Formats: sequence, structure tokens, C-alpha cells
Amino acid sequence: MGAPDAERARQARGRARPRRERRGRRRRRRCGRSPRAALARGGRAHAGARARPARPVPRPRDARPGGRDLPPHRGGRRARRARRARDARARLTPPRGRAHARAHRRTRPGASADPAGWAPGPRAGPPSGPVPRAGRVRRVIWLLDLDNTLVGRDDAFALWAADAVARAGGSGDDLAAIVAADGGGFARKTDVARVIADRLGWEADLPAVVERFRAGILAHVRAYPGVPALLDGLRAEGDRVVVVTNGTSAQQRGKIARCALAPHVDAVVVSEEEGAAKPDPRLLEVALERVGADGADRRDVWMVGDALHADVAAGRAAEVRTGWVSHGRDAGDGPAPDVVGRTVHDVVAAVRALAAPAGPAPARP
Repeated sequence: MGAPDAERARQARGRARPRRERRGRRRRRRCGRSPRAALARGGRAHAGARARPARPVPRPRDARPGGRDLPPHRGGRRARRARRARDARARLTPPRGRAHARAHRRTRPGASADPAGWAPGPRAGPPSGPVPRAGRVRRVIWLLDLDNTLVGRDDAFALWAADAVARAGGSGDDLAAIVAADGGGFARKTDVARVIADRLGWEADLPAVVERFRAGILAHVRAYPGVPALLDGLRAEGDRVVVVTNGTSAQQRGKIARCALAPHVDAVVVSEEEGAAKPDPRLLEVALERVGADGADRRDVWMVGDALHADVAAGRAAEVRTGWVSHGRDAGDGPAPDVVGRTVHDVVAAVRALAAPAGPAPARP
């Protein structure tokens, strides 16, 4: 090669170098990597590439879920193919291509459009037809009297009176007179104390006699058999139970503590604390407010007690349903209760039979 030819070749190489550099810059912008990293292994060029490592592929600031490392606008065809392959593996999008389109056209309605098994999941929506329901049970709010309904108050007074008569050397007539004067706990306490003092020859003043027989009642009172389990069963079924009782706070709450009934009920309402006593319906309204049921349907509220003139009358005045614990007595001319039972267990069983008519719910339109 002569001097002119060598000069022309040198000039051609000089003109080609800017073109190679421009192509390299475009490739780096498009693929995000140095052209040295794409060289075949071996040779001086590869040795130089190992001496100067390739620039790492830039990562986006917010990597997308499902393994999408690069946003759609970054990278060339190789990056797009890599993203499509990752999406197909993760089943983020259905496979694309002519074969998939042909298979999709051949697919029957309701079958999977992808021979590989890809299909969109079912969408949640309202039921297309009536939804079956189990039988519904109405929840009851129980307003329960304490004395002679949950605990044997009269039995406790009779036990104390028998012991007091025996200590004083009295007779059976004295015991009968004292029990009759008590009137089931509804007589005036000073009148009962006067009969006790006369029959037993006590010289103490009447308030002291009252405190004495009240302490005797607390010492002898017991809950009726099965009452704690009954209350627990009602609450376990979702019912609410409130003790609504007339009397002093110390005496009535003392009976509840003595019989350990507090853990088995939702609330206790005492007349002395609220300024109203049965048959005043305000005491029942307080009881409903205490358990947040003041707006409840009155057909679901039951006042249960042993006194017609107090418990049943209060329930009727409050426009709630009533159950009477009769202990075998005749109702006479008192207000008529909705349910009558010999014990509180009998009344609850009768109420549950009325309050749990479970039928299928009407179908949705």
C-alpha cells in the first residue's frame, strides 16, 4: 500500500470513530449498559472490559409488584421481553400471541381462555337468589326480681325466726305470728319488729330489732337450686339479665353478695338507689337503660317475679311482658301475668317456648 492509500485509510478510520462513538452512546441510553459488557468472551477487547467493569443497570425508585424491576418506558426490546416473560410466569396477564388468540376463539363460553390454565378469578357480587337463613331466635331482656324469685328470702326469715323463738323459749304460735306479720317481706319493718319484740319479750327498741332480723336474713339466705346455672345459660344465649329489686341497698346487695349472684347477671337495680320502687314502672325503665336496652322491642322484655301487686303490676305499667313465680299459689284477683310457673325455672322455660318461634326468614326480593 502506497503512502496515498495509507493516508486515505487513516482518514477513513478517523471519520468512522465518531460514528462508532455515537452508536455506543445510543446503545448505552437504550439498554442502560456499556457496549463492552456485550462483547464476546476472549480477546483483547474482553480483557479491557474485565479491567473496567460494566455500569450496573439502573433500578427504578419504586419497584412494581410481581417482579417488574423496570418501568415500561425504560429499556429496549430485551427489557420488554424480560418483563413479559416475568408477567407470564407470575400469571399477571394472559399470554399473548397468535396461538393464544386462536385458542381463545375456540374456547367455549365459561371455560378457561388459556390452554395453560389461566383464567380471571370470579368477582365478588351480591347473591343472585334468596339466601337461606337458619331459624332466628329472639333475644330476651330479663328483669328478674330478687326476693323469693332468685333467692329464698322468706325461707331465710323463717329460719331466723324459728331460731329466735327457740332461744326465747317461745311456742309455735309465736313463730306463726311472727312469720305472718312479715307478710313476705312487704310489711313495714317497724310493725314486724313490734310483733317480734312482743312475742319474744325483747326490751330493745324497734330499729335495733329491725337490724337484728335483717342480719339474720343475710345469715340464712341462699339462692334457689340451679339459679346461677340458669342465669349463665340465659346470658350464654345472648340474653341480658338484670336484677330489679325493692329494698335498701345494703340489704339487697348483701343478699346478692351472700349468694354470689353478681357474676351471673349484667346489672343490679335497687329501689333505694333509684328513688322508685315497684310497681312504679320507672324502676324498670332504669333497668333497661342500665343495659342499653331502653329502645328495645317491649315484646322482648320480660319482668319475672313472685309478687303480683309489685312485679307483675310494674311490668304491665311499663308495657312489657310478665311472668309470675307462683310457688303453688292462686293468682286470685291480682293482675294477670302472661306466663305462670311454680319456680323461676318453670317461668323461664315457658317464656323460651314463646320467645323462640324460629321460622325461615322471608326470601330476599
